[in-house]
Amino acid sequence: MNRSKLLYPIIALVSLGTLHSQSIDDLKLLFHEEHTAIYECAASPVGKMVSFRTSAGDIDKHFVYDFETDAPSPVYAQDGGYMGDLVEKNTQNLIWSAVDAKSCLLKVVEDGKTTFAEVIARGGGKVDFRPLLIELEEHQLSTATFLSWNTQGKALLSLCERKIPSGTDIPASSYDLYTLRTKTLKVSRLGSHPATRELHASLFKKSEFIISGVDNTGMNDLHQTNRRNEYTQLTDTPRLSESWPAVSPENDFVVFANPHRKNVNTADLFIMPTSGGTPEILATDIYIPATSYSSSGIYQWSKDGKKVVFISYSPEKKSPLAVVDIKTKAVKIFDVDVIFPSSFAISGDEKHILIVGAGTSESNEQTSYKAFVGDYHH
Repeated sequence: MNRSKLLYPIIALVSLGTLHSQSIDDLKLLFHEEHTAIYECAASPVGKMVSFRTSAGDIDKHFVYDFETDAPSPVYAQDGGYMGDLVEKNTQNLIWSAVDAKSCLLKVVEDGKTTFAEVIARGGGKVDFRPLLIELEEHQLSTATFLSWNTQGKALLSLCERKIPSGTDIPASSYDLYTLRTKTLKVSRLGSHPATRELHASLFKKSEFIISGVDNTGMNDLHQTNRRNEYTQLTDTPRLSESWPAVSPENDFVVFANPHRKNVNTADLFIMPTSGGTPEILATDIYIPATSYSSSGIYQWSKDGKKVVFISYSPEKKSPLAVVDIKTKAVKIFDVDVIFPSSFAISGDEKHILIVGAGTSESNEQTSYKAFVGDYHH
């Protein structure tokens, strides 16, 4: 394994309160409903659309928002059922296409049955919801997780290969990787099994992935897949649990979070070359939503590959949105009036941002969920 060092020197972090060179303007409230949580902000990497998931009781829904329109659109319309009852669909695990600015994939659960669907946002509040008939067994559909979607139209899936008795914990070794070719709906097993459950993945180059896999000890390591569907282990660090990898736009670096064991919503942010090497700390005490399937909503690379935007965990400063320079390790705070943000997404053109937080400084709330949008300046 290549253990080359990062070229950049490690220097002390700049105080979070000292630098303010970026801002978010024209902030407006986009979505807020009582007793409804908002999670998993995500952005189309090549478009002007963003998405988020809401959870109210037993119903989970996804919304997409086009910054050229005025209101978020649900990814599906409620259907009138027998005797006027509403047929509810739970949507989960949305991922955006890497090449089509308006397409995303997600899971749909209705009456205990799981299916997949493609969503195409047409603009003007119109959304096409297309169910995908995939030849997988029900236990595979229900355990499947969308991890990433590459530029060649293949979606990466982690799913359980064998049926496990109800109520039994599924061991990590029972999961494996598959690809779904979205045009033909062909599902193929991806290479050899590294005896891990693949929890998170990031697109690497055009058709490869860098994956965070957890073994039966509960620790994560990074693996890379290649065009021949072979695995290469990138990390072997007993003291680090490499989670939520995010590959830089130039494919030269990958950042990941090492969660704190005492607080499941905090972590340290690390960086390492994708060619292999020793991980180095990029920022400490970042906020992470522990349930996320990818780095979407947690942190995001700038398009030039020089900085990473994240949420700084700081109850005293109400967890501000921040950005770190990967070369100097300097951390700067965004000038935005949203307190205790929990998720965010920057649009593909880097001109707009979606932020979920407790509210503005006037509210002094810490747990209320509100979605805001604004103009992004960096």
